[in-house]
Amino acid sequence: MALLNLPVLAFEIAVSLWIVRLDPWAGLISTAWLALLLGLFVRALRIAFAQVSLEDRAVMECGTEFDALKASQRGEVFQRAVRDGIFGRVKVDEREAELRLPARGAAYRLLGPALLVFLAGSWGMCLLGPFGATRSALALTAVVVTWLVALVLAAPTMIRMWTQPDEPEESAQVAECRLARWLERHDSSVEAP
Repeated sequence: MALLNLPVLAFEIAVSLWIVRLDPWAGLISTAWLALLLGLFVRALRIAFAQVSLEDRAVMECGTEFDALKASQRGEVFQRAVRDGIFGRVKVDEREAELRLPARGAAYRLLGPALLVFLAGSWGMCLLGPFGATRSALALTAVVVTWLVALVLAAPTMIRMWTQPDEPEESAQVAECRLARWLERHDSSVEAP
């Protein structure tokens, strides 16, 4: 399904590039609009991936299969499914959460090198381009991009560091070693006189 959306994404990028040649402000507005549409589309896909089937919904809510329900009950189950899909009310189950982790990891592994190439291009354009009047603005942009790339690349490690608790066994062992060393030093100083 994602491969079918690549032509749509390529079309959005081509339209943005074509419009920005005509007028930079119109290009900015069209890019923002198309990025918003893409974001809404991705959100709809996430909701659709997390939705349970009508059969599973009928079993969870009514205790029986969808085909065994009365017509009015089937209509209610279907309406709730549509309503939940429109408003985005889904509960991510364990299977969906497990599928999201490798997908996020693959996206991050792809994003890291792409960001580094973008950063090198940004600095190359700033330093090597014949833009005398706008060089300071390009340098400022390159600095901001550098820090954004650094934050994006460091984010997984930082989040893991903030969310993972300290290992109690290691802390206890370190405290015991420190206490033993302290006792050895103080015991030897007491016996010497």
